Amino acid sequence: MRPAPQQPTDPVVAEFLAETGWSRGNITNATSILNRWARYCSERGVTVVEASRADCVAYLDARRDAVAAATARVDWRTLKAFYAWAARAVADGGAGERDDDPMRRIKGPKVPTRPATKAAKPDAVAALERCFDQTELGRRNAAMVSLMWRSGLRVGELPQLDLADYQPLGNDRAVLAIDETKTDEPRVVPVHYETQRYLARYLRKRGNAPGPLFRGEPSRTRDAAGRLRTKAIQDVLRRASARLGVHVAPHQLRRGFTAQYLRDGGDVLSLEIIGGWADHRMPRRYLADEEAAAAIDRYFDVADGRRRLRSI
Repeated sequence: MRPAPQQPTDPVVAEFLAETGWSRGNITNATSILNRWARYCSERGVTVVEASRADCVAYLDARRDAVAAATARVDWRTLKAFYAWAARAVADGGAGERDDDPMRRIKGPKVPTRPATKAAKPDAVAALERCFDQTELGRRNAAMVSLMWRSGLRVGELPQLDLADYQPLGNDRAVLAIDETKTDEPRVVPVHYETQRYLARYLRKRGNAPGPLFRGEPSRTRDAAGRLRTKAIQDVLRRASARLGVHVAPHQLRRGFTAQYLRDGGDVLSLEIIGGWADHRMPRRYLADEEAAAAIDRYFDVADGRRRLRSI
């Protein structure tokens, strides 16, 4: 059964969205963005109304490191609209909740017309997977990297996964049921056989207790169930990459998946479904040069096939 659409978790956010007049799709996207922002604020001990300029800057900096520039700019634009409304007087159509606008003069990320795509490279990912030790946490880290690299999961989707979401089907096939996504649209993601091996090794250490699929170290995890935060996963990759002298960020793993999938003969429609893009234009923008190179490879595959047929 498909879960109900996500609802605003903060009453002031709910009031803002009710007054925007935005389309249903824009409201759905803004709800996801502002709920994520509300969780971030809660972790810093403030509400969205109390958030400072420093809170906004820190959050947006973290988002720039985690997602593509176009996505980070949508987050910036949504927060900018929310706080402009929150600081505007009621008589002028605002909320009158603040005396100042913490987003004022915070510049948004620039989005190039043709983005310079930085997809992770296979040799760098292989080195990253090998660098983790054989403890439970090391095996967990390798499995998370493999999921982002071989199935295109977003880093923000990993913390929400439970053990029950992982469903082996037999014959070297398995899937993950992802209910909490960026677009609020649940999806089922195929799990590559190599990732299944990483998960099997990790689960032998983790055990079969219900709860989060990827658990944090008890002494360093605030969540009672041991659920990781997105930032913790980003930090794992940042530290491991620094040790190896490479730069492999979570969004580069997802970009690497999309590029490799196309080069291996995958089609754009199935890529959109597996990757969970709401806008069919996003994979094309996301990939840029990779998709163009893959298209050239496919062209010559077709041309070579025709030439072989003529020679028979």
